[in-house]
Amino acid sequence: MCRPVSGSCDLPEYCDGKSESCPANFYLVDGTSCSGRAYCYTGMCLTLEQQCVSLWGRDAQPAPDLCFQKVNEAGDSYGNCGKDLMGKYRGCKDKDAKCGKIQCLSSATKPLETNAVSIDTTVHHGNRKVLCRGTHVYRPGQEEEGQSDTLDPGLVMTGTKCGQDGICFGGECRNASFLQADECNTRCHGHGLCNNNQHCHCDAGWAPPSCSQVGTGGSVDSGPVPAQSSLLPVLLLLPLLLLLGLAAVALWCCHKHRSRPQKSPAPPPPPISAPVSAKTPPAGHANPAFQLKRQDSDRLAGARQSPAEPPPPPRPRPQTLAPHRRETAPSPPQPTPTPCPQAKHSQEPQSKSTPQGPTGPAHSSPLLSQKKPLLPPTGHTQNARFQREVRGAS
Repeated sequence: MCRPVSGSCDLPEYCDGKSESCPANFYLVDGTSCSGRAYCYTGMCLTLEQQCVSLWGRDAQPAPDLCFQKVNEAGDSYGNCGKDLMGKYRGCKDKDAKCGKIQCLSSATKPLETNAVSIDTTVHHGNRKVLCRGTHVYRPGQEEEGQSDTLDPGLVMTGTKCGQDGICFGGECRNASFLQADECNTRCHGHGLCNNNQHCHCDAGWAPPSCSQVGTGGSVDSGPVPAQSSLLPVLLLLPLLLLLGLAAVALWCCHKHRSRPQKSPAPPPPPISAPVSAKTPPAGHANPAFQLKRQDSDRLAGARQSPAEPPPPPRPRPQTLAPHRRETAPSPPQPTPTPCPQAKHSQEPQSKSTPQGPTGPAHSSPLLSQKKPLLPPTGHTQNARFQREVRGAS
């Protein structure tokens, strides 16, 4: 739509896609009924009430018919129904009285029009007096007789309704049928009205020029009516729907988080196997070499049972050599009471010693024939005399 309606007698104009400017202004054909109380004329719905308000203000209203008759029958500049062919004012007949000078009831002190003065006339309407108020506009620089009545705003406008089915035209109240508005509207098949070019302006859903087939509406003059499925409402509602959707998702997540039971921390997993103390070997063989081999086999078996853990690197196998005494330096003396000297000959391991042959100690192992100094006792203070005796004996 490039030009909306401006009143009940106006028609909207739509872009036709052929020109960058809007089409000309179109309106309903003259004589079309508007609101059931007046008729359209030149695109306006003209009534006496509207004209009185424009002359005197919001509280103004039309005067009784007696005011129109008494004032406009005079045939002068203050009351008339126009001029004759000779240019003289002519008085109004009773049926044409409402097409002359307009008469209003108002409490205003003067008219709103510039250079306009009020022409007040008092008439007796029954048992009361009625103040009939008309207007007269003085034009500077022009003689009163030379003024054009068509420029006088105090005259009832052409096209104003008068009587039951009449319309003011040329200072006379004529039947509105002479405008042939009804004859044109019948060509629109009840789905539109004629415009001022005598073309049907179809309602939405019907196609011009005769409004007898389904279409987009409008007329051949003012362009087609756009489809009802316009994207504008969707674009306007899309941000609102998006915000509502985000709010609903946030509320749902919050509700779900609150209704979820709190999980207690999981207990630590039980140990796979209890650690074996190095000081307490298992029952069975007391040989260290066998115990090491058994520990290695246990590790390999555990690795087969738990393939998820990588196997430990292989440990070097101990050498099964004959045990021998380690030569260690004597520990420094400690300030403790001197114990009785004890011999440490019985602490040598005998399980691995080589048995003597029939020839005696001469045929013993060369490893055992090499005597080494005995280890001093640990945890006690050594006696210097005892140390000398031991060294002498060795």
